[in-house]
Amino acid sequence: MNTLRKLLYSTLAVFVLVSFVGCDSDDEDDPADVFVGTWALTQIEDTVNGDLTGPLQQTVNSLIVTFEANRDYELVLDYNEAAEAAGQTDVTLAGTYSATETQVSLVVPSLGVTLPLNYTVVNNDQIELSGQAALINQIFGVNTYEGTVTITVTRQ
Repeated sequence: MNTLRKLLYSTLAVFVLVSFVGCDSDDEDDPADVFVGTWALTQIEDTVNGDLTGPLQQTVNSLIVTFEANRDYELVLDYNEAAEAAGQTDVTLAGTYSATETQVSLVVPSLGVTLPLNYTVVNNDQIELSGQAALINQIFGVNTYEGTVTITVTRQ
């Protein structure tokens, strides 16, 4: 009976040990998962001019980015009628994205560029993205921004 009890305890100990080894901490989430969903621009500023949210809101109805779980994205910049009358055209970009712990990269095939953006997760519903003005201007089709641009997006 003692031998059977020792065998049972040994088997149980091996089972518990294998269970802990199977739950290795290397099974971390993909950093890109934080982006999955639909996001709207709520603030934009650059290091030269400061907060430019107001001027943007005077020309844009919305800027929405949708990130899919399969790592595709779509960005839609909808200019208002006054901006369109002044020559601006709506922008729709689609491509793929990837992320590290500190940077998300948007591949923009139609422009032949990859847009690297540093990011900070403020909370589950807000992310701050920052990148060089030259690339942001190219994406938006403007020459408005200077230095480093920080864009705050909020989950919809």
